[in-house]
Amino acid sequence: MTRLFLVVMSCGLLCGCFPQEAPLQLKVYRSMADAQQAEETFHLDLSESGLTALPGGLGGLDKMARLSLRGNTLGAIGEELGELRALPWMDLGRAGVTSLGPAIGRLEALHTLYLADNALVELPAAIGDLAVLRYLNLDRNRLVTLPAAIGNLPVLKWLRLNGNALETLPDSICQLATLERLYLRDNRLTALPAAIGELGGLRSLLLTGNPIPEAEQERIRAALPDCKVEF
Repeated sequence: MTRLFLVVMSCGLLCGCFPQEAPLQLKVYRSMADAQQAEETFHLDLSESGLTALPGGLGGLDKMARLSLRGNTLGAIGEELGELRALPWMDLGRAGVTSLGPAIGRLEALHTLYLADNALVELPAAIGDLAVLRYLNLDRNRLVTLPAAIGNLPVLKWLRLNGNALETLPDSICQLATLERLYLRDNRLTALPAAIGELGGLRSLLLTGNPIPEAEQERIRAALPDCKVEF
């Protein structure tokens, strides 16, 4: 029997991490075999499938609008990721991801990327090549630093980095002119870049759980007068 579901979904409803968008009605397939027979846009949900690598053939699913791989043990993801050039939305949260290769930069249609609850210790510089990325969730990984290329994301609105091990942020993060929300709870930050005030569109900045001195807190508040800052 074909395992087919019809759901109404939005980015915000999946994990409560991102703002809700207009509901998107998609057929949901739970197997590659079913997805390969699809005649209209669909969501491929391979969560909790026992996968240890990305399945082959994903790049040939030209009607796939969303891909969920949550709850697998994918390990290092390399060149195979680059096949997903047309994919707009991907959930790799809690998927056992230990590293991402530069092929991530070839996902030219990707606007939403969940990578929370993995074991990433670094990001490839190619993350900065995601020209239409709006929402990036990296909560609860093992990141100590971010690549300077993170500042190259021209339309990024939400950046979640809660629960990592960040000690500093690259100065380039201040180039994210469209950034509205920056979540940095439970890291090891003692200061933010000197030019943090250049993030004029920032409306929410979460810094609780960081050892930021009072003088630096005052500087940050003064630099971002229109932003709700939480320490």
